[in-house]
Amino acid sequence: MSGYGFRKHANSENNRHIRKAARLSDTVIGVDAGAWLLASAGLLRNREATIHWQTEAIFAETFPSVQLKPDRSVRDGRIWTAGGASTVLDLMTLMIEERFGAAIAFDVSTLFVQDGARQISNGRGPAHLNSPETPELHKIINRMVETIEKPETLESIAKIAGLSLRSMHRQFMTRLGMPPGRYYQSLRLARAKDLAETTDLSVHQLAIQTGFSMPATLSRAYKAHFGTSIRRMRSARRV
Repeated sequence: MSGYGFRKHANSENNRHIRKAARLSDTVIGVDAGAWLLASAGLLRNREATIHWQTEAIFAETFPSVQLKPDRSVRDGRIWTAGGASTVLDLMTLMIEERFGAAIAFDVSTLFVQDGARQISNGRGPAHLNSPETPELHKIINRMVETIEKPETLESIAKIAGLSLRSMHRQFMTRLGMPPGRYYQSLRLARAKDLAETTDLSVHQLAIQTGFSMPATLSRAYKAHFGTSIRRMRSARRV
């Protein structure tokens, strides 16, 4: 990361440190004016990158071999760059999507950006969600979040977005890599996990608050999803 004083930091000694760190790393990230330091160390030669907009012109003149892009974040091989603090979320969600899938990336992005309409209009979140169908999908997910305690049928949720069950299923599989029913359950289980970790609610109470018919049903689903039981998780946290 680099902001003010990046030209001063781009010296021979720091360049050596950066090149050494890069040799030992699987992934290299330059944030804000960090791309300047990477370019100074020779790591961006003939690569695509982005940088803070105020620095674009002088960067292009100083490092003509770098293919400067106006994108909010850019990946070229193992090197990622983001143009500023506000674009780091984009870079984060892209990295999470690559490792864990679009559904998890979307969940993380919505933790940071509460206004879904603004998120979509600004092009935030996983690239999978930037298609024309995104508002429909977002309506569905919002409804799922709102009804965690009292789950609704998938058919009724699809109607909210004006979709058939088949169309909703297709969008979820295409953009989030899982059927809507499983995604709905994953939201409820994520809520159960948060409550189990942060409260002393009984499993029966957790089941009520996350829409499971019986404590045993929640326990089985929780263990299958997270690979451990609620009791074991709580015991481990107390150690």
